Order: sequence, then C-alpha cells, then structure tokens
Amino acid sequence: MWDPVLILLITVVVFLSIVAVISATFPYPMNPAAGTQNLDAYNPRESFGNGAPVGCPNDFTLCDYHMASSSMSVYAGKSAYDYIYSTSLTKVILGGARLVDLHVYKVDKKPVVGYADSKTNKMYSYNTIPFEECCLAIANTAFAADTTGSKNPFVLSLMFHTDSNTTMTDCAEVLKTTLRKFMLPSEYSYSRKDLAVEPVCNLMGKLIVVSGKQTKGNGMEEMVNMTWGTGSLRRVSFTEATQTYDAQGDTDYNRRKITMVVPDDDATDLTNKKAELCFAYGCQWVAMNYGSLDGAMETYLGMFLESPLALKPEPLRFKAVKELPVTIQDPALALGRKTINTPILQATIDPVSSYRIQGK
Repeated sequence: MWDPVLILLITVVVFLSIVAVISATFPYPMNPAAGTQNLDAYNPRESFGNGAPVGCPNDFTLCDYHMASSSMSVYAGKSAYDYIYSTSLTKVILGGARLVDLHVYKVDKKPVVGYADSKTNKMYSYNTIPFEECCLAIANTAFAADTTGSKNPFVLSLMFHTDSNTTMTDCAEVLKTTLRKFMLPSEYSYSRKDLAVEPVCNLMGKLIVVSGKQTKGNGMEEMVNMTWGTGSLRRVSFTEATQTYDAQGDTDYNRRKITMVVPDDDATDLTNKKAELCFAYGCQWVAMNYGSLDGAMETYLGMFLESPLALKPEPLRFKAVKELPVTIQDPALALGRKTINTPILQATIDPVSSYRIQGK
C-alpha cells in the first residue's frame, strides 16, 4: 500500500518537472497577441502623416524636431515586473513611434533584450528576448509602406548593460544581417557626422543607431551614428531633465544639439510623467511607455497629431544672427573741423591729430 504522503510528494515533483520543461521551452506566454492587446489602441493612428514632417526640401535639421519616442518598448503594461514581447515593439512602431529604446544584456553568452536592476543585473522582466528577434520586428515594421510615418527617420537606441566586446560585436553582426539596407551611408558611421544639425531631409526613410561610449573599440562602433555622452547627444533621466539648475542653458543646448529623456534608473512603476515639462526646454526625444495608456500618454500623442516628427516652436529653435552691413567712413570726412552752434555759444573744434597726441 502506497503511503499517501509519498504519492503527494511524487506528484508535486512530477508537476514541477513538467513546469520547468515548459518554462525552458516557452520562456514567455505562447500568445503574445493576448499579452499586448492593449497596444492595439494605437493601431492604426490614421491622423499621423506618412511623408516628410513638413515637406522636403526644407531648411530644418534633426534637432529642430520633437520625435514620437518609446521607452520600455517591449513592455505592454505599467509595471516592470511583467512579461515582455517583440510583438509589443511591433505595435509601438505601428502606433507611430519613430524611436525605440532597448536595454541589451548578455545572457548565456548571447545578446538579449530585457530590463534589470542596474546594480545587481537581476531581471525585473519575467523573461528576455533574443536581440535578433527585436531587430527583425523593427526591420519588418519601421519602414513598411503601411506603417504610420514610415518615410520619416527611425532611431534605434541601444543601452548596453555589458562590457563584453564580443557581445556588442555580435549585436553589430545582427544589425548587418537584419537592418543594413535601411542604414545611413558609410560617411555617417563611427559617429563621424554631427547628425543633430544634419538636414532632416537627408535622413528620410533611414535608420539612425545611437548608443553609449562603451561601443568604442568593438564591432558596434561602426554601426553607431550618434554616441551619447560625446558630441551632440546626451541621454538623461526624466528627473535630470525637469529638475534642472540651468533652464536657459539646457534650452540653448537643445537649439543645436539633442537631448534624449528616458525613465529614471531602476524605475519599476512605468506610468508616464508629463513630457511637456521636457518639451518646454526643447528636449527632442522624450521616450514614453506606450503600454501605460495613461493621461500623460494621451497628452503626449497630442503633440504628434499630424506627424511623428513635430517641428519645435520657433523660440526653441536655433536662429542665426544676421550680420549688419558695415558703413565705410568717407575718408574726406575724417579729422574734419567741427562747428557747434548754441544760443549762447558758437565754437569751432579742431580734430586731435596723431601728431598732437604724440606730444609734438
């Protein structure tokens, strides 16, 4: 006769074994469409334009535009403690975002996308996604003819949480095999050009890759078009952007350079903050969590009713100061005698010549 306790123990062990096998085989829910259903609210956004922001040719540069931008782009909810999906990335792009921000980690010697504690690297997200899967989602969506705003530039922001040159070089190879045909010409590689002041019409329908300084010296260096922390791009948290000690300095910075605003480090509540506080200083890329579907997100989308790229107000844009014409003095009038007439005095003043100044 079997002991009931032993039977229960065996049952539990078998059940846990089955769960472990399933979890290893399917690291996140098998039906991403169900997990990302709330993001369907953005698809389609028929009010978005599908061509040039204001029509090309024009005289505006990349830094002259606010861009519809997504943070936590693989999430479909308000909490970091959740599953993530490449399908979320697809739906965010379909919803009009022209910038997506991905956090890249090294797991089992392979590059993956997820979200983890910055100090311990312990994952907040319940799963990770292969980096290649995310790149394929972008390749199949960002520049497709039926995607909202597909003729505009698209920015892929990569935040690496690894110092492994091998991992970053692996990412570069993935980019080459999935997104090369959308990349900018070679003269834009290695962050050679100042894209902030590049005419926006030169960037239409092209992929712009931005990342941090740790990409220097590995395969990613060639892929990156802008590097934050150097040159004309900076990456700051929402708190840093809004609680500034130099509002005028930040506004002046954004006239010729670009500020990318992302959620505060280690934020697990992904509810959006008020982007208009950042827009007031001219910040161009204010990345929002599209999955939150909150009031701040609704206000944010109001900025982009006509196009995913919205021209900044004129007072926030750079305006070159025109040089005034210089009137050349008539030599015949130089050092001439001057007569002063008043009701009580008439005087004639001789010029002070260089001869007299020298005491001669």
